[in-house]
Amino acid sequence: MKKLALLAIAAFAVSTAPAMADHHEGGDHKGHGEKMFMKMDVNNDGVVSREEFVNHAGMRFDKMDADNNGDISMEEAEAAKKDMRKRMKDMKEKMEMSE
Repeated sequence: MKKLALLAIAAFAVSTAPAMADHHEGGDHKGHGEKMFMKMDVNNDGVVSREEFVNHAGMRFDKMDADNNGDISMEEAEAAKKDMRKRMKDMKEKMEMSE
């Protein structure tokens, strides 16, 4: 049950990425949401199938499972959250510097 709940949380995080994307006009700069969508759309057909979505969520689960035991502990979840916040902060700072 814990695995399912954590996988659902990871899937939710992935699915909300487009909503958090920073959209820019002009050039070929792509927002985070569009990049994430393209990464999930493995066969490049312009849509993300359930299989593609679940596979992507599974890869994120595997990345969070630092000790590769098939479970995500609270410590691993917190570490992943901390890492995500750092990456978001770094990305925001990078975008602010380029403005």
